[in-house]
Amino acid sequence: MTLSPVVRRLLLAAGLLPGCTGVPPALGRVGPFPSGALPSTLAWSDEFDSTSLDQRSWVHDTRLPGPGDLMRYSASQASVAAGNLVIRADHGDRDARHRYVSDAVSTYGKVTFTYGYVEARMKLPRGRGLTPAFFLYPQALTANGYHEIDIAEFRGQAPFTMHQQIAFGPDSDRIDWKTGSFYYRSRGDLTLDFHTYGVHWEPGRLTWYVDGEPTYTQTAGVPSEPMYVVLSFAVGGSYAGPPDGSTPFPSDLRVDYVRLYQ
Repeated sequence: MTLSPVVRRLLLAAGLLPGCTGVPPALGRVGPFPSGALPSTLAWSDEFDSTSLDQRSWVHDTRLPGPGDLMRYSASQASVAAGNLVIRADHGDRDARHRYVSDAVSTYGKVTFTYGYVEARMKLPRGRGLTPAFFLYPQALTANGYHEIDIAEFRGQAPFTMHQQIAFGPDSDRIDWKTGSFYYRSRGDLTLDFHTYGVHWEPGRLTWYVDGEPTYTQTAGVPSEPMYVVLSFAVGGSYAGPPDGSTPFPSDLRVDYVRLYQ
């Protein structure tokens, strides 16, 4: 997600989306899209209709905060209510280094798959420094290296823009990683209502979707190993920067469902 200074200057010179300060234009290519229908057999889903997170499918993030992190993860910040998974970001210890607390959940070790169409219906939070994300990550390191498919990566201060990306490299440290990246621009504020975000993963090809419409396709670096689903809600960091006085807390990422078709 980090661009070199030269590339960043070139992108900024090309112009920014009005009202979305700091969001560069598309880095990837759009189309052509597959002409065939998406997979239609529901292989797995979670509709979040119970009263708690289904532990047959999900685990909480157990990562410890890294140097400079403003937040920490806590399982107490994820709940299921009114048919939604709710991940809440809030103030933590105001006088400590980790001033914010949130959570991430994944299907690691529970649900993995290779190829198919996976989609989540989500309502995103608005506010500087808020970074909800929906992505796929490999269950294990393979001979092909690590891959990360960012289906929907969002910055709360850019409510009209969604980042869609494939990132890949030799190891999990992101050294010498390459990316195919696209910034989808919506006609409306994505935080005002639920929208669907998905990716069709085929051998040698990825196609991203927003509200059922294809937005971006990529053929470089497409993984072929089993992946798992991650839903995260980060606060701060290099991608979105820190919150400021206008950032509302608590803020919620709401997920109506996650569905996998094969």
